[in-house]
Amino acid sequence: MSPACSLTYPSETLPNIQKTFANSINLPTLNAIIHYTYNASNSSLSVAFEAAPASPEGWIAWAINPTGTGMEGAQALIALKSDSSLLTKKFNISSYSSIVETNELAFDVWDLAAESGESGRNVIYASVKVPTGVKKLNIVWQVGANVIDGRPIKHAYAKENLNSKRELQL
Repeated sequence: MSPACSLTYPSETLPNIQKTFANSINLPTLNAIIHYTYNASNSSLSVAFEAAPASPEGWIAWAINPTGTGMEGAQALIALKSDSSLLTKKFNISSYSSIVETNELAFDVWDLAAESGESGRNVIYASVKVPTGVKKLNIVWQVGANVIDGRPIKHAYAKENLNSKRELQL
């Protein structure tokens, strides 16, 4: 990744939740940003992922893939609208054609929340348990345009959607 695609800020505070993050990275696709703090003493990662859904009724997703570099095998946190509120759900992306909502992911998750921000951007907040000694994670992010019956509908297959993945150095 070139330095032009990655910006780090000393501390970022996001609206409505009183939490600061040690790092912020402008992700290279989908106009997304990840704010994060890694705590080596307890192997936890606090994250705020922000992006605009592909439509006002759409969804955003952030995931860790513990087994690969792309979407298949990813453990996802997806923020989607339900009536007038924004919910965050957990999904196992077991294949390119199957996403399964779940209560358990391959890693512990706590402090899970979402908010709608100004200018149409949404934010997913979470803390996750990272295996001890891990120095980097494969992350994936995505945006979609539709939600039906509380489930995200497939995202677009444009180049920027297909390239929304990278390593996150802890």
